[in-house]
Amino acid sequence: MWSALAGKYSNYVDDYTVSTITRQQDTRGIGSETIESWFVTDDTKEVRIFPGLDIAGTEEVKSRLKKMKSTKFRTLLDIYAECRPCLDEFYTVMEQIPVWLSTNASKGYQGGSSIVHRPRVDNILTEFCGASGTAAIYVYVFRHYRELYSIGTGIGANEVDYPKRFMHRIWNNLGKIILIKWGNVAVFDDFKRRIATYHTKGLKVHSNKILF
Repeated sequence: MWSALAGKYSNYVDDYTVSTITRQQDTRGIGSETIESWFVTDDTKEVRIFPGLDIAGTEEVKSRLKKMKSTKFRTLLDIYAECRPCLDEFYTVMEQIPVWLSTNASKGYQGGSSIVHRPRVDNILTEFCGASGTAAIYVYVFRHYRELYSIGTGIGANEVDYPKRFMHRIWNNLGKIILIKWGNVAVFDDFKRRIATYHTKGLKVHSNKILF
């Protein structure tokens, strides 16, 4: 989007250029007169978009912008805002896992509702599971976070109903690998027993594919 507009003149894209183009978007597109005005400086307006660009380059970019006048130009903040609900669900799941492994992880833990504790999550997972194990956990949760999130959301790890999530294959596989196969000691003694028991009895199938 931005590269298609700026092309080889990307070095001339400054904050004013980005803010001017992004804040003017509507369903009708940008008018040609408006686009022309953005490239002009005079006594009343000392700044322009793509500042410092020569005449030939200005005409080239201006022509492209007119052709793209209905394009919705977005910034990284726009993309982040759109992805935030997904990120919150993803980290709500991720924040639970260190609580299985370390009492330090439970400090301030309230069932996962924020992504501000990411360094703590990364550090504890790396300490107990290693770099490659942590990467594997991230990949698994990334592929299944919506399903994982839908089971038992809002129930803290110290609550009696929390281990019931291990009845579902999607959670049981994760717990079995981290706490049993990798030999980590669980903060909550009941977790390993529940994981093994549910696995033996047969699980509720909550997913068609298990990719861990």
